[in-house]
Amino acid sequence: MSRRDVRVLSAAAAEPYKAVVFGSTGAVGKEVVRALAESEQCQSVVAVVRRLTPVSEWRGDETKRKTGGSDANFNKVEVKRINYDTLETSLPEQEMRGKQIVFYCLGTTRSDAGSAANFKKVDFSYLEGVCQLCRVAGVDHFSLVSSQGASASSPLLYPKVKGQCEQLVRSAGYPHTSIWRPGLLGRGSKARGVEKMARFLVTPMPVETLGRAMVMEAESKLGAPPNDQVMVFSNKDIKKMMGNRSSLSSP
Repeated sequence: MSRRDVRVLSAAAAEPYKAVVFGSTGAVGKEVVRALAESEQCQSVVAVVRRLTPVSEWRGDETKRKTGGSDANFNKVEVKRINYDTLETSLPEQEMRGKQIVFYCLGTTRSDAGSAANFKKVDFSYLEGVCQLCRVAGVDHFSLVSSQGASASSPLLYPKVKGQCEQLVRSAGYPHTSIWRPGLLGRGSKARGVEKMARFLVTPMPVETLGRAMVMEAESKLGAPPNDQVMVFSNKDIKKMMGNRSSLSSP
């Protein structure tokens, strides 16, 4: 992403939209749902989960968020439990029709998945099914959480699979595609082992910052003509974007 792209993101008039969040109970996905609940433009949010989850999962301990100061409207959050192995039946195409923006935040690690095969199944195969579904359903904007260092040619499993995921989303041909490559994430008490050690050396990216950036960037594209250019956001881009929020609404 160029310096100019960070400085000036094409914006449309504030128009309403409907969103879907996959991986909505993860650290980043949870913050995306919260940001959408606060947004006056967002009419409804489908929070996709794999296990039965109450809406209180996204409310957190705060009744008012730090930045906006306004009460989030969780009444517009619909929890949808699905089975990714039987996606066609658990999330029919018609339920995705009319949803303009999809935020894909689902992901795991080899350690949590138990094996390399299970890791690739969760990170790549599940994404593959969702990508196909969203393309057929006419989704306008697909926003993917990837990782710093993602590369399909990497000899290492994690960055290699993340790179393959990026290739998959790029090839889907959505009118708008955004890929987010955060570095170390600040997950608070849910930080992974490596993240806990690395935060003494590197300043982590707060998951709230990333979630809000994803929503703000997606809203800036509403009503904009299709763009073949895939927007890729690095840690530096995200920090600059959130440090200059006015750039998202500049003509």
